[in-house]
Amino acid sequence: MKSSLQKQTSISILYVPEEIPDDFDAMCEAYRRNYERLVACDVEAQKNRGMVGRYFREMVFEGYAYYVVSEDMGGWVRVVLAQGVGTDTPATGYGLEAVILKELAQSRIKHRHSPF
Repeated sequence: MKSSLQKQTSISILYVPEEIPDDFDAMCEAYRRNYERLVACDVEAQKNRGMVGRYFREMVFEGYAYYVVSEDMGGWVRVVLAQGVGTDTPATGYGLEAVILKELAQSRIKHRHSPF
């Protein structure tokens, strides 16, 4: 039997990337569609006034790592690296998945389009 946390986690990740092909033109199209899917999940989460599905980005050495809120745990949120959007390199301090303060996630979402 799954715990309530496992049930919540299994249904809370809204963003699912499509496979990235080897062909350059097809790869660019897949990245574009994945980004559009990420933005659509964010818009839906914002309409529902929830954190799950919202995203932010962190600068890494060759671009940006995008993170999606996958679980809201009160004052904390779980974030996972959204692969197939920006660079798939995890940001220092977050890794592939992290639990961070909800306030920090809200601040990063609010300022996600700032250059730094």
